[in-house]
Amino acid sequence: MTIAHDVLVLLEECEHAFECGFRNDAARLLLQAEDKLSLLVIDQGVEPDEVERVSNAVSRVRRRIW
Repeated sequence: MTIAHDVLVLLEECEHAFECGFRNDAARLLLQAEDKLSLLVIDQGVEPDEVERVSNAVSRVRRRIW
């Protein structure tokens, strides 16, 4: 698994928690995804397109749950 995959899985779990009404869990999962995204951004071996795709996914989920 890659960091990008980990972030996307956390976002799926975040959205699911939010849809089920577990807002605190959703917020915690979003924070974890954002932390992992920061690792992805500093990883020199990751393509910029991949970083942008994952970053956009994090932003989309953030807007949805906040």
